[in-house]
Amino acid sequence: MVSRKQFRFRFENSWLKEPSFKEEVVRWWKQIPVMNIIPKHILMAKCMSKWGRQFFHKFGEKVKQQKEILSALINREDDIGVANYFEERDKLNELCYMKMSIENNEQNYCGFKRGTLTQANEGIDKAVFEAVFLADYNVVKPTLNGEEKVISESQNDMLTVDIKFEEFTEALKHMHPDKTSGPDGYSPAFFQQFWDLVGQEVFQCCKSWLSECMFPAELNNTNLVLIPKEENVENLTDVRPIALYNVVYKLITKVLVNRLKRVLPVAISVTNPHLSQEGALQTMC
Repeated sequence: MVSRKQFRFRFENSWLKEPSFKEEVVRWWKQIPVMNIIPKHILMAKCMSKWGRQFFHKFGEKVKQQKEILSALINREDDIGVANYFEERDKLNELCYMKMSIENNEQNYCGFKRGTLTQANEGIDKAVFEAVFLADYNVVKPTLNGEEKVISESQNDMLTVDIKFEEFTEALKHMHPDKTSGPDGYSPAFFQQFWDLVGQEVFQCCKSWLSECMFPAELNNTNLVLIPKEENVENLTDVRPIALYNVVYKLITKVLVNRLKRVLPVAISVTNPHLSQEGALQTMC
């Protein structure tokens, strides 16, 4: 694997602390015609990325100004002066942290030492990959002949009723704002901050996809990230892969999970040795 750095858009939560950024987001969103939410997000990402570069270049000037303010306060011994010094020092620390966070935006891809994978291991890795990702699974629909129904008609109606906007709002509230972004670069913080602006369009697109049972291919895009298990990464066994999905994809998943959680205690037997209620809920959430 060749070591390289690749830049991609990533929404920085620190941008939300700039009042001018919020005004710009509202202006950009309203200027872009209503369309499928995915291309609109791409156009918004370009606008925010350009604004972010300009915002980053101003950091040096802001840090310099903040240091000058601290220098003027450092010899103050009165209570007000000391209080102002600590307040301005905290602002400087926050600026430096924000600058460091943006500088680390690029993804670092680790490289593996040459020769660490034997020919046998390469064959095993290829076989595992093909078995997991390229297998042609034959989905067999289960038959319920003679089986007792555990889902009542009212529960079934609850599961199949039209999706409501409030369900998406509730699902978004329970997302951590600093969750790592997916391929589109958006974090939950963006949607939580601008839900009044973008929520209805996101909801209408998701509702249409669910009702038509057809999802755009881009919705399922996923970043596979290798998390090092050890300090010195040399082999594939030294990393743990995780999948990072887009926020919109996770929103849809959470809405469906929240519905299923109401009936899982009834649908899953406590004597089932392979799937417990608690384990199923944790896996789905």
